[in-house]
Amino acid sequence: MSITLIQKHIFKGTCTFELFEDSIVVHSKSLFKEKKTTIALANIEPDAEINKTQSIVNFKSLYETGPVLSFHLNKPDTESFALFMRAIKENILITKQKIAEKEAVIKAYSHRLTPPFSGLVQIAESGLARALTMDGKTWEFQHRHTTLPFETGSGKEYRHRFSHAMTIDKKGLQEIVSRAPNEYLNLDDSLIKLADFIAKADFPFPSTDIYEYWLLDPEDESPLAMIFSCSEEAQMSSFPEKTEWTALPSAAMPIELTADEKEQQATPVNRRVEQMVAERAGFQRPKARWFKRHADEEENFPPLLLAEDWKDENQADLCQRYLLRQSSRLLMLHGIPDDDRRRLEAAARSHVFEVERFYPFYPKVIDKKIMNTALVEARLRRNTKVNDPSSIENRRDGVLYQ
Repeated sequence: MSITLIQKHIFKGTCTFELFEDSIVVHSKSLFKEKKTTIALANIEPDAEINKTQSIVNFKSLYETGPVLSFHLNKPDTESFALFMRAIKENILITKQKIAEKEAVIKAYSHRLTPPFSGLVQIAESGLARALTMDGKTWEFQHRHTTLPFETGSGKEYRHRFSHAMTIDKKGLQEIVSRAPNEYLNLDDSLIKLADFIAKADFPFPSTDIYEYWLLDPEDESPLAMIFSCSEEAQMSSFPEKTEWTALPSAAMPIELTADEKEQQATPVNRRVEQMVAERAGFQRPKARWFKRHADEEENFPPLLLAEDWKDENQADLCQRYLLRQSSRLLMLHGIPDDDRRRLEAAARSHVFEVERFYPFYPKVIDKKIMNTALVEARLRRNTKVNDPSSIENRRDGVLYQ
């Protein structure tokens, strides 16, 4: 339901204002020009300013200087004009109240971190801030900002960005929860609420990135290697048009070379896998496309995000060495078939520090004995400082585009 106000001006033509629950549509028509603009009420200050000299009533934008909406004072008549002004203010306040309630709600989800795939980042997000972690030991808190508007065919749109607020460890997180708000007067309330939510949360958070961007096999255009993923269809446009798959680098995930490879001074396995994927996809015009995945849809997509059906024996071996070395991270994936999860758990047994780091975010465990043995060994080796992994534990390889 909407209400309408029509104002006519001898030189400027006719303006029709149509007020809806959360927006106002302005139809302006003059002798030589006709325009339609939609303005979101959430972006307007509720209190209008009256310019008595010019007999103009202006509503200001929250994000821009100058008026975003202007009316001729008391046109077409005093009563209908006053009624429309009251309705605008009322709708703005109601809209802002709904937004405030929505912003207070915290949603928790996980998202694959790519490219390259390096695990699942756990995200707790409100309308004002978010917190992210790869392992639960270190959390990065970010503020959410509304950017300057940009013009579209129907009006102005506002996008959002995140800026770093703080990085804290698990102990710091608990201190915020136990001492807030008395001892953290300078800390934004939205961050305190996120910290309290995280402290009580169950992990891992559900995986929501059902939109996937895959590099395709040119023979049958089947999915070859996953490049990106996102949770909402509208987010797809924020990703670059990329048709190259990236392997997790050897600096983050070293893969042991064979004696022959060492003698020949072979390039890292990671790099060779990346090259053979590019070769299979086609160097000239590789193709990639978006898919919307469903929870029970497994047969057409490689469960470990990289196709394993390599005809060349050497390439098949390189692929397996890469995937099994990545096992501790791949175990964070949701929906892996049990047989695949079982072989990943067996492979991850050799990388106990990584298992210890990512284990809280494994959605399922098949062989608890293997996992428990790895966790115990990690604690013993960490206490004796044997092969301390701290130098690379804080890396976050991959890009979070949203």
